[in-house]
Amino acid sequence: MSKFEWWREVLASKVFVISHRMLSPITRQQILAATLPLYGDTGLFEGAISIAIDAGWLDNLLKRETPLSDGVAAVLDDDGTELVSNAPDISRRLFADNAAVQTSGSLEEATDEAGRSWTFATAPLDRQGLRVAFAKPTDQLFAWTTLHVAVSFVLPVVMVLFTIVAIWLATDRIVLQWLLYLRRVTAVYAQGHYGFRPSRMGDAPSEFRVLGNAIEDMALAVRERDGKLREALAEKTALVREIHHRIKNSLQVVVSLLSLYGSGIPQGPDRRRFEQLRTRVNTLAVVHRILFEANEGSEVRLRELLRELSALLEGSSDRNVMVIVDAEDVTLSTDLAVPLALMLSEIVMALSVSKARGPVRIALHCVQEAELIALRIEIGEPLGDRLAEGNADLAYGFARQMGGSIVTEESLTGARVVVRFPPRQIHRAT
Repeated sequence: MSKFEWWREVLASKVFVISHRMLSPITRQQILAATLPLYGDTGLFEGAISIAIDAGWLDNLLKRETPLSDGVAAVLDDDGTELVSNAPDISRRLFADNAAVQTSGSLEEATDEAGRSWTFATAPLDRQGLRVAFAKPTDQLFAWTTLHVAVSFVLPVVMVLFTIVAIWLATDRIVLQWLLYLRRVTAVYAQGHYGFRPSRMGDAPSEFRVLGNAIEDMALAVRERDGKLREALAEKTALVREIHHRIKNSLQVVVSLLSLYGSGIPQGPDRRRFEQLRTRVNTLAVVHRILFEANEGSEVRLRELLRELSALLEGSSDRNVMVIVDAEDVTLSTDLAVPLALMLSEIVMALSVSKARGPVRIALHCVQEAELIALRIEIGEPLGDRLAEGNADLAYGFARQMGGSIVTEESLTGARVVVRFPPRQIHRAT
């Protein structure tokens, strides 16, 4: 036995020893000799217990537990000699005479006979100085590295995008669609359709359902209030029209009385004054008749007013007067219609006071200029001083009452009177 190196190691170490791979003289197979020396009480060597382990069996066992497809695994002794391997040809190339085998906790590289690069690591087994080594082809080991790095960058972005989409979908389903629906509902109510009922609000979250019910209640309240206002407005319009109707009837009675009493007055200045008074009262009656016939009873259309007044003034003038009306369809309030009608009557009556007895042509042109209404009166004869402020004070007074002015322009063949006033009466401080 003394000729075997492993036996000499047993005698020298005095502990359990595993030998290198060697050829069994009996089985002629590769074996590992595991020997435990025995010592007596006196410390003298008395013998040894030894077992031969079939190295091929260990190789097959390692191949079964760790296939070559998973990598190369080997068990090494303390000096780096291979004991067991699942791929002896490769492991001897990778691990034999490699000082890096003795280094634990780090990755090392080596190449096989084909020149293929392998990455391996070793770790101690903490018994008998044994170490385990495991190697894997470098291209396989790091094949997924690029993907892993890319995933490590892309995955947070994907998660952020997914979170944004999820928040958007949740917000759209829970909040936005009901806000848009409420906006459509309020738009319907804004158009005056207060009878509309938001039937979809029953599927909305409780907060929006409460809000929808509040909006519906508000619309119903507005509908009731609107109905009451319409009734009050209709009643007010009816009362205003009735007032205009009664004023018109009263003025017509006054005109009839004036005509009755004026018929006994002889021709002359007194009779002319009486007729002018009747014309003024008749002018008021015409205005109130137009207001009574209007839908709202508080506004008149300027074109209609001028046409009615032209017919009245043509028939009540002392001369043969022809009045032509060309006016825009401007709306005037009662506060402007009455003074405008009286002012126009005063101008036409002033024109009738003339020594000339021939017919006279009067053209009324009315347009709206920016913030003013311009009434141009084209007269077919010179004015003279008939429309001077001392001779037609009432006409100028009515113009001032409307917040406007009267400007006269003379020519050899005729004259022009321009009256400008705002479409709404200006209340001047007194």
